[in-house]
Amino acid sequence: MKNLRKAELLVSLFLLVAGSSYGQRSPSQAQEPLSHETALASLGSTNRDVRVSAVDAFRVERTRMATRLLDIINGTNSDAAKVDAVIVVGQNRLIEAVPSLVKHLELDDVYPRLGGGDSFTPRALSLESGPRVSDALMRIGEPAIPSLLDRIAESDDTNAIARCVQVCYRIEGRDMTQLRLQLLKSLATDQQMRGRIGSAITFLAGINPSEDLAGIPDELPLVAEESQARNVNFIVSECAVVQGRVLTELRLEALLAKETDPARRARIQSALDLLVSKR
Repeated sequence: MKNLRKAELLVSLFLLVAGSSYGQRSPSQAQEPLSHETALASLGSTNRDVRVSAVDAFRVERTRMATRLLDIINGTNSDAAKVDAVIVVGQNRLIEAVPSLVKHLELDDVYPRLGGGDSFTPRALSLESGPRVSDALMRIGEPAIPSLLDRIAESDDTNAIARCVQVCYRIEGRDMTQLRLQLLKSLATDQQMRGRIGSAITFLAGINPSEDLAGIPDELPLVAEESQARNVNFIVSECAVVQGRVLTELRLEALLAKETDPARRARIQSALDLLVSKR
């Protein structure tokens, strides 16, 4: 409570010195954003101007992060640096990055040739291979669909079209993806575009339901080897985001049924209990 009051006073002083309040800010007045810690504390304030300034601070921070990550993805950086930036985009679900992610789907093909892992996930998630761009788009979810459909309609790269269809399929399922593609094709007047969309529909029809998880980074089995609760929580939470809570729970139950080692069974059961507690 003391820290909250201190944060309120700091923000109030900031607003007073800046000579601005919500709805009366001059575009010409450059203001330094609040620190992350001050903004977090200020969100619980009873003063609306204080809360608004805190929200603004997070918006500015997010915009700066997105801008920097997009500079890396769209720039001349190494593929490894671009993939690391893509991973951060996915973890933060930055909708602003969707067009660039869709444009750079080819990074899914080069990533398995890159060595090492990333430095901002637990040891268990070494991420030595896997389609990171597709994964990021799936984490962002439905907002990625329009850009994916655009690339399907405009690209002559059959591999890129296939990846776009796979991501759409894993975000919305077969029926909705087919409905969107058929509508898109019915509205297209250019024969070349209709051909691209037609090939996407054909590819969608060929997706085997038993291989739905093909290409999705699968760290879930690692819970049987991971003893640190923080890492188990991270693995389970991330898998639930990408694959859904119900599917993750069913897969943990399947892993538990097949496992015979008592120590590994205990770890899997712990992960399952953790997921159930999140319902």
